[in-house]
Amino acid sequence: MTPKQKAPKQKAPEQKTTRAAQRERTRERILAAARELFTEDGYDRTSIRRIATAAQVDTRLVLHYFTSKDTLFRAVLRPEEPAEPGPPPKEPRDRTTAASCPAEELLQELSAKLSGDNGDVGAAIRSMLTNDAAAEAIRRLATDRQASLVPRIGQPDADTRVALIAALFLGVVAGRDLVRLPGLADQDPDRLVALLRPCVHLLLLGSADHHGCSQG
Repeated sequence: MTPKQKAPKQKAPEQKTTRAAQRERTRERILAAARELFTEDGYDRTSIRRIATAAQVDTRLVLHYFTSKDTLFRAVLRPEEPAEPGPPPKEPRDRTTAASCPAEELLQELSAKLSGDNGDVGAAIRSMLTNDAAAEAIRRLATDRQASLVPRIGQPDADTRVALIAALFLGVVAGRDLVRLPGLADQDPDRLVALLRPCVHLLLLGSADHHGCSQG
């Protein structure tokens, strides 16, 4: 290379990372605004324009990330899972862990919902009562979850058992977070899950003895 020649400029990796981080922050800001509006006002009264205003972005940017209100609503209900989840344990010793037991798996999901770190169930419940599209979106998610669990139950009426658990959980969340029932509204999520554990195991697997859970 002669003294007059200059090496080609390359974009710093930090710049690319920063742009990706900015896009992710924008997406999360839109999701947060949508979650709050869907919860407070339901599906029908929440528009893309209102979400954009609350997120302080242009309406076109909301549609760039989510394409439609229905897509955005489903994203609020089911946050994205990690792209590369870790491998499950080869031979878990404790058969009551969520990795090996469908009842414990569902109880873990309920705990996350009650703790407010698994999407926003309040938005789902309030919206599904007033809008057919919202109800259908929730039905599709529930059907997909049911299909993944039924083969693991080992009962002839497994689909009914899973559906009953879903209805039970829906009532618990609605009673606690929306209706604010006394004795339920301020109860610790771990306590509620502990009380429900024998019921869930009995209904789902035919035995209230969660220590003997061996379905996987």
